[in-house]
Amino acid sequence: MEDVKLALSVADSLKEEGFIISYLVRVASIQSTIQPVWEGLAEHAWSDAQLQELQARLQQYDFVVDMKRPLETERAAGVLTIELVREKGLGYLAGLGNETSSPRDRSFANFVGFFIPRGWFYLEQFNYCRLFDTMLGTGLDTTKKRISPSQLALRTREVDQELESGSSKIIHHRIMAKMQLPAIEKFVGKATQAQTIANQAAVACALERYRLANGQFPDTLDALVPRFISQLPHDVITGEPYKYRRSADGQFVLYSVGWNEKDDGGIPGDKLFDENKGDWVWQYPSQ
Repeated sequence: MEDVKLALSVADSLKEEGFIISYLVRVASIQSTIQPVWEGLAEHAWSDAQLQELQARLQQYDFVVDMKRPLETERAAGVLTIELVREKGLGYLAGLGNETSSPRDRSFANFVGFFIPRGWFYLEQFNYCRLFDTMLGTGLDTTKKRISPSQLALRTREVDQELESGSSKIIHHRIMAKMQLPAIEKFVGKATQAQTIANQAAVACALERYRLANGQFPDTLDALVPRFISQLPHDVITGEPYKYRRSADGQFVLYSVGWNEKDDGGIPGDKLFDENKGDWVWQYPSQ
């Protein structure tokens, strides 16, 4: 228990860092830490007091809302990069992430950049922000704490079409957007996985507390409220309660419909958080 609490605290030490990479390291660390929680639940090794403490900790996580700051930071960093290119010349851009660029290459880039109207850089900033927001679109709602994989995929395709190679991105001032836009769909997908496993783990703790008190798992999740959990979390993908049923061996199946937004009856895909098929399932081995 102390190891789990320490690991969660170490992961949460990154919470205030407003960078996408810090966010991703945090969610990956928390997901890894939930593994021993799952093992303890599967073995009925946790006491009621430990379960209450774990459940309270897990219910505090709101990875959907926490995405807002690193996304804003990423957008601001893109705008700043374009501004620095405008101030320092195209040579600055040639040197970004390119260790092989020579002073001669950067000098030539600055010479070419001398003939570019200054206003073009502002159009690059505008289009970067516009396309950044388009990628999020209606796929991410931090107010309702909802994520729509289909909407994210649709908006990503729209942006990809605008950024197709050729003269179009030059004429319409989308060069920097092509270079800098992050893979938002994948980032949001990682956040969805983290929120799902945190929610499921909290509900699993409540289910185990119910079993300790009553000798078996409940027939429905509603039986947990309010004694074992104050409010049931919703599936961030559908906005509906998680799917749940007791199994013939006395265990249970708890699941989200997953990234394909289709209820597959609690049948998982080829991996834990499959992005193409199957549900995202929390269950234990048969005893």
